[in-house]
Amino acid sequence: MNTADTADTADSAGSAGTADFADTADSAGTAGQRVCFLTDKPDHPLLAATAALLADRHHAHVEFTDPAAVPESVPESAPDALADVYLLKSHTPRAIRLARALERRGARVVNSAASTELCQDRVRMAETALAAGLPFPVTRTVAPLSRITAPPPSGYPFIVKSRANRRGDVVARVDDAAGLRELARRWPDELVVVQDFTPGDGWDHKLWVIAGQVFAGLRPSPWEPRTARTAAARTARKLSRGTSPRHPHHLRRPPAPTIWRCRRAGSSPSTSTAWT
Repeated sequence: MNTADTADTADSAGSAGTADFADTADSAGTAGQRVCFLTDKPDHPLLAATAALLADRHHAHVEFTDPAAVPESVPESAPDALADVYLLKSHTPRAIRLARALERRGARVVNSAASTELCQDRVRMAETALAAGLPFPVTRTVAPLSRITAPPPSGYPFIVKSRANRRGDVVARVDDAAGLRELARRWPDELVVVQDFTPGDGWDHKLWVIAGQVFAGLRPSPWEPRTARTAAARTARKLSRGTSPRHPHHLRRPPAPTIWRCRRAGSSPSTSTAWT
């Protein structure tokens, strides 16, 4: 597992979680319910596909709300004016404020405003994971990138990330002094954290828990050298053809991120493919 990238692909992780929400909707009893996506990108391919799945397979009434279009002072509404569940797919401060206001009125928001806000701050993420006893990459230095002139004690390569987890932020592997200088030239005032690079096996492994069900995600890691990514893609192609003795399940279009629905020991996991 490449711990350098744990919990730091919020958009893709959230997208996979959205797809799994749709897959587990039968157990949640979504027929006839109102499901509202809080997003400024209703045309995102995965969100559109998830909305269609919820509407067609689970007969839910699906709607989209752009948080930026909702007045900051949201008037109090009667309980029946609320959707049955809100899927928070925007991570802007305004979206989080809207989600928190909805929660105060009794709405169910997935993911919650508190957890979404926490995941926007990589320092808080590291502190929370370590306090819970979870393995997490060593996270150092919150400073403008231009002030980082040398690698951490672990040396090169290392990982530089924006402290604020958002679209278009800095997430980079720095392999040498020249790479560090170039990154600082492009983002001199960006507040960043520095993490040790932990070599992996060419795969990123991720976990989600949705309604008590654990899902395991697998996809080629962007941090590994090309040879490791090529090997990971080759394994994904074998999985798609059903030639792997360990995971003979049919997948679509390798090497897309692959999701396993985890079951008790001794039973076979089911698989699906998440697209981002």
